[in-house]
Amino acid sequence: MKLLLFIFLIIRTQQYVFDRLIQNQTNIGENRLQELNKEYQKNTIRSMISNKILVIIIACLTIVVIVALLTVYFNKDQIRDFATRMDLSKRATIIHQFHPETLLHSSVREQYKQQTPSYEQTHTRLSANIKSKPVYERKKREQTSMHAFMNSLNKDQQDSISDSKHSKSAANLFLYH
Repeated sequence: MKLLLFIFLIIRTQQYVFDRLIQNQTNIGENRLQELNKEYQKNTIRSMISNKILVIIIACLTIVVIVALLTVYFNKDQIRDFATRMDLSKRATIIHQFHPETLLHSSVREQYKQQTPSYEQTHTRLSANIKSKPVYERKKREQTSMHAFMNSLNKDQQDSISDSKHSKSAANLFLYH
């Protein structure tokens, strides 16, 4: 009987030790699971917040684009009227032309205008004779070339161009003439 009691105590002790060991392992595992679960929830909350911010930004940009398109659509008549008033449709065809007479004194300007035909005159001649288009373009480039113009002037006329009272900015030359 003592032997049975001894075996029982040994088995019971082993069982107790194993139960405690398993319980500790389980507690460690549960703690680790709880930590992982908390970390996952934090990451989930962060990703949800970043997703919401992204959706809000996309929605705001969409609203801005829609408002811009609607503004242009509802104001297109006003924009067209403004462009007509500013005469943008005509200016677009001649905006790159160089008009050197605007740089000169009034007396030299009149002399230069008499020497060179206006854009409209040369343009009507071009439409009447389409075969001469390459020749016309070459002549027009030579006439409006800055270098050709400057080379054709004498020293006094070149000095008058550089005179600040009578010269205009390049932007004014291209926009208003």
